[in-house]
Amino acid sequence: MTRETAAARRVGLLVLVALALGIATLLVLGDRQNLFARKNRYFVHFERVNGLAAGSTVQLNGVNVGHVEHIVLSSDVDRQLLEVEISVLARHEQRIRTDTQARIKTLGLLGDKYLELTSGSPGATMVPNGGVIPAAPTTDVERLAATGQDVVDDVARIAHQLTSLLGKIERGEGLLGRLLVDEASGERLAGELEATLVALRKTAQGLDDRRGAIGRVLHDRELGNRLAAAVERLESVLGKLDSGAGALPALLSDPATKERLDKILAQLESTSAHLAGVTGALDRPDSEALLTKLIQDQEFGREVAAELRGLLANLRQVSEKLNRGEGSAARLLNDPAVAQAVEDILVGVNESKLLRWLIRNRQQKGIETRYEQKVEELEAQGVVPEPVE
Repeated sequence: MTRETAAARRVGLLVLVALALGIATLLVLGDRQNLFARKNRYFVHFERVNGLAAGSTVQLNGVNVGHVEHIVLSSDVDRQLLEVEISVLARHEQRIRTDTQARIKTLGLLGDKYLELTSGSPGATMVPNGGVIPAAPTTDVERLAATGQDVVDDVARIAHQLTSLLGKIERGEGLLGRLLVDEASGERLAGELEATLVALRKTAQGLDDRRGAIGRVLHDRELGNRLAAAVERLESVLGKLDSGAGALPALLSDPATKERLDKILAQLESTSAHLAGVTGALDRPDSEALLTKLIQDQEFGREVAAELRGLLANLRQVSEKLNRGEGSAARLLNDPAVAQAVEDILVGVNESKLLRWLIRNRQQKGIETRYEQKVEELEAQGVVPEPVE
């Protein structure tokens, strides 16, 4: 065997050994990673994945059964859910049911995320390959973890504010700072607090001694019952107002009623203004009005009252005579025959041209006579009367 042949054989043997070791390693790793096992693909929809990434572990009741293949963020802004595609060993497909829930959890202290699946109940339908596994509702702990950074920021801000506040107190700034640093202010506040406590103690003693309205209400059962009855009546009145029965509810809720009331109030205001004007005119001492003179001039009022009494007495006498049938007027009123005779005369006069002319002539003559007498009176007084056209 030549030297070249031996070297080739050694190289080939080395290649065969390396190839065998590679195949063995691949088989072992593949068996451990389930690279050659049949897998089913499922989809889960989440609002947020909280750090879950492709390649993250998928566990079923705590056992690794697959991994996350893809996480798809839709380009459609109307779709807010993220689609997570996972692969699970097909031999566990009997446990993936419609009541199976998927939840994102944290692994260890490093914060690695994985997808936890729960086994479904035997009575539920099995989710087919390519189906959707429901996502579990977000718990309060997960919400708190999601907002952990905000909580840390709030705590830091509060700590900064507390540090600033304590610094001001140490420097004696503000009311609390003056009270803690300034002894005089502290003693004054202590005295005011003590006085307030004494006043409260006196008030409590007054309530115990039944002094004042509140003390009586607290200790007098009868008074308390009357107060409760008054409150019940008030509630009844308010209930009637709410139910809309009566004028007051209509005034509160009916615009037409309110408008009518506004008009009435406006009219009352106008009437009050007119009355104020009338009373002002009546109070004027130089007024010659009859009502003003009756109010302000007692002597004139007594004269008018006496004349009114005399007039009423005369009217009473006339009415009594008329009722007794005395005189022509009474007979005209009470005797139908007289009334009929007067009516016949008037009809006859109306039908007689001569009588109508005679009556108009005498009427005109009487008017002229009265005019001449009035002119003579005016001329006697030195007044020139106006000519009559």
